Amino acid sequence: MKRNSSKRAILKNRDNHRWQRRLTSKEKRKKLNRRKSFRPTHSTHTRIPRASITAPHIIDIEKAEYRDKTLGFIADINNAIFVSGKKIRIRFNSTKLVVATAGTLLLAEVDRIVKEKGPDWIKCTYPKNQKIEIALQQSGFFKIINMPERLALRNTAPEKGFIRFIPICSGTEVDGSLTKPFFDEFRGHLNASCQSFLYGAIIEAIGNVHYHAYIMSRENSTCCLNHTWWMHTGIDHTGALFIMICDLGAGIPQTMPKKLGAQFIGIFKSVIGSDNLNDANIIKVATELSQTRTKKSYRGKGFKNMHDAIDIIGKGSLRVMSNKGCYSYKPNGTESTVNYSNSINGTMIVWSIPIKELSTYSRSNSLGY
Repeated sequence: MKRNSSKRAILKNRDNHRWQRRLTSKEKRKKLNRRKSFRPTHSTHTRIPRASITAPHIIDIEKAEYRDKTLGFIADINNAIFVSGKKIRIRFNSTKLVVATAGTLLLAEVDRIVKEKGPDWIKCTYPKNQKIEIALQQSGFFKIINMPERLALRNTAPEKGFIRFIPICSGTEVDGSLTKPFFDEFRGHLNASCQSFLYGAIIEAIGNVHYHAYIMSRENSTCCLNHTWWMHTGIDHTGALFIMICDLGAGIPQTMPKKLGAQFIGIFKSVIGSDNLNDANIIKVATELSQTRTKKSYRGKGFKNMHDAIDIIGKGSLRVMSNKGCYSYKPNGTESTVNYSNSINGTMIVWSIPIKELSTYSRSNSLGY
């Protein structure tokens, strides 16, 4: 009897353990099901789609035949991000040439977007053309959009037809310390008086942006960071120094009439000799006026000094592109103007001057601030 009772007790105890395990498993399943029922069916973080935008074969704002596509490409970037709310990937697969002025405008637009939205909003494919990748890497494009720089670049002289750039810099104040990378790069080519002259001209151009460019809205109504300027510099195979200073403001053709008010038409006619009002002619007037919005006597000398340097050296050029117009100045007072059908929505000053000759002439009192 004892054996049978102990055996029954063992079996009963075993059955109780099994039952207990089944209960525990059922409870676990119920809990798991309850958790699943409360789990969202999709991620709480909305994934923003990324649009693919193909860059033109030739990125250029100087030749009318390429300008439309280049500015359309930049407009597509802005529309995808600010209108459609999409992140973008720029495809440089078929790009064969990026002209310096157009590259500077693209860098400024991309940097503006990154500062407003964050670096994840713009990515790109690496160009198949290595020369394009070199130019973008030298200019700091990949750093702006937080992508790896793949090439080990050497500080060698540029090939014919190309410019060796230093990374673009920007600021919101007339702050000379921000030009330090430029002077560090070219210090070995520039004597003290040359550095002083260049510094004064650059600060004057930056000041023009700071005090004039953002007094009203841009033509294309896209927002911009107030008072922001960008400076992009480089040297070509001939030893010519290129200094490009850009803003994404309202543009000279809009701000100058507002600045001068009722005096504008009279001043315009006295400089141009007619009432042929267009963007390029308004830019020409701006380069010849010393009056500034700040009313400070030490301002307004930048364009004059750039003109004087070109005339004294007999080489170099000054171009001022703003909205739909472009004004150019070359040695011996040679001037030209061009009007386009579409706008860059901002202003770019492009000063090209040979370093060797500038250093020679700046030792005299002919140049300087």
